[in-house]
Amino acid sequence: MTEATVERAGARRRVKWGALLGLLSVVGAVAIYAANAAHYAEMPLRIEENEWPPMAHAIAESGKPIIEYSDGDHRVRFNPDLTVDRSPLVGAWHPPLYQYSLAAVAVVAGDSTSNGLRAVGAIGLLAAVALLLLISREVTPRWRLIGGVAAGLLIVHPYAIQGSVFLDIDNTIFAPLALLAMWLAIRFARQPGPLSATQVLGLGGALALVTWAKMTTTIALVGVLVVWWLLSRRPLRRAAIEAASFVGAGAALFVSTYAAWSMATGIPFSYTFDVTFAQKSGRLFGEWWITDHAAHWHLRWFGAAVLLLSAVYLIDLVRNLVASRRARPLDLLFLFGVGVLFNYVLASPTDGAYQGKYAFPALAALLLPVVWLLLRKPHGRASAWQWAGAAALGVMAAALMPDVLTNLSLYGHYGTWSFELAVVIGTGAALGAAWLLGRIDGDRRGFAGGTLLVVAILLVAQDVRSYRSDTSPLYPIPDTADFRVAATDLNASLGSREVVVAPKDLGFYVDGPVIEGEDAFARGDELLAAAMHRHSRIAAVAQGTFGPPIGPATTAVMDKCFLDRRVIGSVTIAYRDRDCG
Repeated sequence: MTEATVERAGARRRVKWGALLGLLSVVGAVAIYAANAAHYAEMPLRIEENEWPPMAHAIAESGKPIIEYSDGDHRVRFNPDLTVDRSPLVGAWHPPLYQYSLAAVAVVAGDSTSNGLRAVGAIGLLAAVALLLLISREVTPRWRLIGGVAAGLLIVHPYAIQGSVFLDIDNTIFAPLALLAMWLAIRFARQPGPLSATQVLGLGGALALVTWAKMTTTIALVGVLVVWWLLSRRPLRRAAIEAASFVGAGAALFVSTYAAWSMATGIPFSYTFDVTFAQKSGRLFGEWWITDHAAHWHLRWFGAAVLLLSAVYLIDLVRNLVASRRARPLDLLFLFGVGVLFNYVLASPTDGAYQGKYAFPALAALLLPVVWLLLRKPHGRASAWQWAGAAALGVMAAALMPDVLTNLSLYGHYGTWSFELAVVIGTGAALGAAWLLGRIDGDRRGFAGGTLLVVAILLVAQDVRSYRSDTSPLYPIPDTADFRVAATDLNASLGSREVVVAPKDLGFYVDGPVIEGEDAFARGDELLAAAMHRHSRIAAVAQGTFGPPIGPATTAVMDKCFLDRRVIGSVTIAYRDRDCG
């Protein structure tokens, strides 16, 4: 047997072992996702998740996101004259593509479970994984490795796992639709000649579809896409005409189809625009403490490892842009991710658990560029001891790293920046040490695979901690047992027509009528207090799960008439004294 034959046989064995390890890694990542997703799918709907199931069922019945008033309504609202508000509830808070997706699942699964609607997010994550692979195929001959690693890190990431089973838009259908638009842009931008009319309409149609999911985050996508297109295409004048063409086509397609939908449903064309923009304009560059909270929140959910590697990619992006004056394909995804984070951390931050759902598309967009940066060029074959060393570094870092998500406060203590700095330094040291393992063997580029292995171990370790804390998805307060007991106590203590004032997540699980605390807060403390004083069938007030604080006027009525107080962990329920009219 010649030396060349032996070498070929060895190469074939290495390929087989590599393929086997790759397959086992895929199976392991899918198993981790499936176990976690099944766990979270059965947890109570929290925060604002309860808004979606009633609208999905309304669409399944009538084709419209409108719930007409009836005497048996679950929600009770009062007018300023204390009469019951009988106006319909319109759910056009955003363009309704997500709600129609939920309605489709409701039709297939039936009305037996609201948690079953979480399947929409799991399907969306699967689509995002497929699109990461398609984008990888456009930009690198190593697309199976790079796309596969990025997809694997995505499906074991705590933010992606929990986001995929949380009912909302950005973390379910928006992310894959944004990736679809960016995949088409990268694919079309590769050709040297001008775009065809079909390509303009295709990319414009993708932008229209993204806008049908949500308008606000689409602003960041369109802005970044135009800048990237101008930096990627030559000549510049033609690139500007192309960008104007596909953005204009997307806008025309969205406006025309949305106008047709508005006429068909009877919902005013301006309704969604008013809710989305006019009523939320006060958030733009708001108070500094909200930005501070948002920065803590996103650092914890994205993870220090992902953000540190993103910082490295940013340096490489700037260096390349200065040298070549051209943007690279994956710069589009990266800049979109940065744009989303800028929007929801600095430009328009929100406080509390609301913010957890908005920035998810940035995670899917950042992972592929950072993996490409590390694996874009072949490295020397790592030895077993290097892999073992990287695994040991990851396990040590995971063991020393605290649980950064559980008990991350909704309206209170978000941690100190000295704590965040310690986490960043510890994570950076583990990543750097894994990288240097390659230098020991003379690889000037370091040990990229080991670095990514450390990232994966850190993510899975947080998965385990979050799983054991028994929280609902994207709701990091471990009060699930108390929440369920409180709902049971309310249902056992109240008559079928008695009304409870409760946060909307708890109220969703109350059998009788509910005044949602958030709606009451928006309408005014004095109105709620007057309604409680006049209507004796308002028999209980629950606090402590989610929602705004109780105002002073309402507190005064409670101190007079709601004296039966029951504390169930984090939940406090005050029942009306039957002798207090």
